[in-house]
Amino acid sequence: QVLAVECFPQTLDLVRAGGRGVQTDANMKNSLKFLMTAAGMSEVRLLIVQRIEGWIQNPKITKQCQDVLTAVAVNCHNHSPEDVQVIEGLCGVRLKTKLFSSQFVGCMKELISSHPDNLETALNSVVSNELGQQRGPNNMALLAMMVYSWPEETAKLLGAVFLTFLTPREDYLRALRSFLRELVRQVRNEFNFAVFARSLMREKPAGMELQNLDQTLKERVVLAVADLVTCSSMLMASLLIREAYNGYVKGDKVMVQQLQEFFSTLGVMQRDAVWWMHSVVPATYRPQPAMYKTCLRKVLFLEPSETYHSKDNWPPEADRSAILHLMSEANLMEDTLMRILVIGLARELPLSPAD
Repeated sequence: QVLAVECFPQTLDLVRAGGRGVQTDANMKNSLKFLMTAAGMSEVRLLIVQRIEGWIQNPKITKQCQDVLTAVAVNCHNHSPEDVQVIEGLCGVRLKTKLFSSQFVGCMKELISSHPDNLETALNSVVSNELGQQRGPNNMALLAMMVYSWPEETAKLLGAVFLTFLTPREDYLRALRSFLRELVRQVRNEFNFAVFARSLMREKPAGMELQNLDQTLKERVVLAVADLVTCSSMLMASLLIREAYNGYVKGDKVMVQQLQEFFSTLGVMQRDAVWWMHSVVPATYRPQPAMYKTCLRKVLFLEPSETYHSKDNWPPEADRSAILHLMSEANLMEDTLMRILVIGLARELPLSPAD
């Protein structure tokens, strides 16, 4: 331990000195090898992240860059403030070569595996980059890797991240819908829609200071969550599912199991949405009666078709009727029906028995 304390400042001095002056390829390779051995120091990891984008432009040191990134990844196991800065810095790195991009994603997977909290930090950073003014070229590749590696946890955390973008004065709903469609296109059937939607409708939204929002913003959050939940439901109705349903109607039973899973998940999402409208929305957001009825009808796909595509013209006109028809065929669960009846009988809720 005494030796480590004495060597620490000397190692930092050597690292900083290594970046000065003109570096030949041979010197750079030796410097990167030294950095790899010193990557256990948080200050060294931060320095590597600050310079890695320039280093990877040199094809002659690609192997050494990959090794030093791997060393950084396996040493980010404490989730210290320095580790958080390293993760955020790496998520913002802009890679121009496709070969190194795949290696970079592999290193990020190793980094996220090094500590349970690294996934949330990386996901927050990638989503912020994707919705910012300078979108990183690696964002979707990193998100796809997270979905494939940690499907349930990623979907849960993504719902929480989406919620944080619904409270600012700027309306991010259109951008979030586009972001969600692109992510689903990348990962196809691996995305856990039910977990994502449930996270959007959480009882106590983490990090959201709802008490400081005016009523107009609160109601916008409710409408946006309802919109994202219905958008998620419609995204489940992929071309494969629509073709399977058309075949099933004509007597083809080949993909009946996939259809059963689809309708079951859709029914669970509607059950959760009705629970949210009953247990969370009245107490947390206190919407106007007319808006409350609109949201309840929307999550049950009882509103006019233009309600579901007016924001960004998705689903496209060619697929719209087929997707909305599938939504109307969802398994209506007993819990869903019972809770709708309870909403209608509750005097404090604006849904009358006739409604």
